[in-house]
Amino acid sequence: MITSITIENFRCFRTLTIDPIKRVNLIAGSNNMGKTAVLEALWMLGSSENHDITKYVTKFRANSNELTLEWLFYEKSTANCLQVKALDENGGAICYRLRSDSAGDMQRVAEQPATYDEHGANAYRANPAGILVAEVSQPSGECAGWSVSPSGGASSSRPDGFKPLRIVGFAAEAAQINIDDIDRLSSIINQSSDNALLPFLQILEPRLQRITIVTHNGNPYIAVDIGLNKSIPMIALGEGTLRVAKWLLGIMSAGGGIVLVDEIENGIHYSVIKRIWKVLALAATQADVQVFATTHSWECIIAAHEVFAESDFYDFALHRLDRMSDGNIKAVTYSKDALDASIEMGMEVRG
Repeated sequence: MITSITIENFRCFRTLTIDPIKRVNLIAGSNNMGKTAVLEALWMLGSSENHDITKYVTKFRANSNELTLEWLFYEKSTANCLQVKALDENGGAICYRLRSDSAGDMQRVAEQPATYDEHGANAYRANPAGILVAEVSQPSGECAGWSVSPSGGASSSRPDGFKPLRIVGFAAEAAQINIDDIDRLSSIINQSSDNALLPFLQILEPRLQRITIVTHNGNPYIAVDIGLNKSIPMIALGEGTLRVAKWLLGIMSAGGGIVLVDEIENGIHYSVIKRIWKVLALAATQADVQVFATTHSWECIIAAHEVFAESDFYDFALHRLDRMSDGNIKAVTYSKDALDASIEMGMEVRG
């Protein structure tokens, strides 16, 4: 598990450190404070070779095609290296760096199609003049990376055995079952005789008896049995249940990694938020996964706090992003006692 993260020269952050980080983390703050940018920074830690970096990083944003590479850098300045560094519980570091090695048209590079040099690793190391260079290093010391030259050619380096950090991300948009969800469920079903997803969802929908993958006209979809005459598509259970099912599938497939959820309260009725946190906390612990989610919801924060306060170990943190008088953004992390006191006194903790 990672215990802290420092983000430098990325989006709205000159330098931002979040410490300590727990198993489940909620990120709060007013609008345009960088909540989604924190998820994007974490998302980059799972990249080992992705030449279309703007589309990769802006997974959580609508209209991302309007953004060019320079928008990833603080104040659009590509002169400084963009860096995301996470420390783990053993003191090891996972680090992502993105830099421009020479002045040039960043938008032009973004528009170039990715082409891979036949020399692979040697081409990456031998291309110091490439306009864009990225690398991911791990606690073991192994490093993977890629570069894009001014002509648009791309090369990559990924040592044998290099395993990127497993990260699964969910945007705030309306939930839809996609092929990734079906693949994740198929893997879960293949790994065990019983469906590990079922008991978690039964906490939210007690009528649920079975979850299967069904093919209709050559197209697969997820079907559920809730005691009717026949199974129904999972999407018929409603937006809230569908979103939770997707998160759970992500958690189960990211063992030892990270799951990111933007605006976690979307589509969720306040009356079931606490049950959802119980499900997510249990699933994350069993899969050894860390969860990072953004929220504007007071009810969501209170529910998460109560669930972990009632557990044997308070493995939860609320991180509020605030803009300081000098314009820089700082993360304020609440301990259990501090959040207890703030809630009891009715103090604003959302930013």
